[in-house]
Amino acid sequence: MIKRNQIKALTVIILSAFLLLTVTGCGGDNPEPAESADTAEQELQGGPCRPLDSYGQLEHAVPADEADTSDAPVVYFTSDLSPEGLAAVYDALGVTPDPEDNVGVKLHTGASEDTYYLRADLIGDFVQSLNATIVECNTALGGKRSNTAYHYQMAEDHGFTAIAPVQILDENGSFELPVKNGKHLEADLVGGHFPDYDFYVVLSHFKGHMVGGFGGALKNMSIGFASSQGKNRIHRAGESDEAWFPLNGADQDDFLESMAEAGEAV
Repeated sequence: MIKRNQIKALTVIILSAFLLLTVTGCGGDNPEPAESADTAEQELQGGPCRPLDSYGQLEHAVPADEADTSDAPVVYFTSDLSPEGLAAVYDALGVTPDPEDNVGVKLHTGASEDTYYLRADLIGDFVQSLNATIVECNTALGGKRSNTAYHYQMAEDHGFTAIAPVQILDENGSFELPVKNGKHLEADLVGGHFPDYDFYVVLSHFKGHMVGGFGGALKNMSIGFASSQGKNRIHRAGESDEAWFPLNGADQDDFLESMAEAGEAV
């Protein structure tokens, strides 16, 4: 059963040049904007993390004076790509788990031979500071990460088991989350152990996908938390839980909308 009324979630996106952290509705007062680019750079090197708007680098789809930003997420970033930088950008939020919370850190364990995953030496201190378990779900279309035993081996090979316990959330099946007012999905299938955790931190590395486009926080929450069966459901836009392949996957827009619906469910 779910231990709390709402599982709290934070999201960290790690890019190749800087750390970016977003959270919706985080508490606390936001820092005042930097007075200039020079002072902003000084604060990046030795001071607090600051909202992205403080540096004038956040483009608005509509003029800023016309945009309704009352419910907009606050975005923090730092160019300090180090364990200390990651800790600082997290601490800037002022949001922490309760002492009794079971904390899960969701990340991508990386494919067998590639290098596109977060290094254990970058995130190790941060994960340990939360007394967290690293969590992931199996893939759906073959490869070593579609098999639970091989997936655990992959996590070990890439150094994650050396820094924290690791759990494959769908090793014992799926758990159903309702989708509110979904166009394609009535429910999202996540890993069966998803409700065992009270507080999630989502660490996402920036990547590309031939159908999904740019991958980051949303994909890591929707596709990432989905069980193997749930991944099939999302890629087929709710029409089936059977394995999908490029020739029988959903229309791209339907897939993207389904991915968003799954993210909302999480």
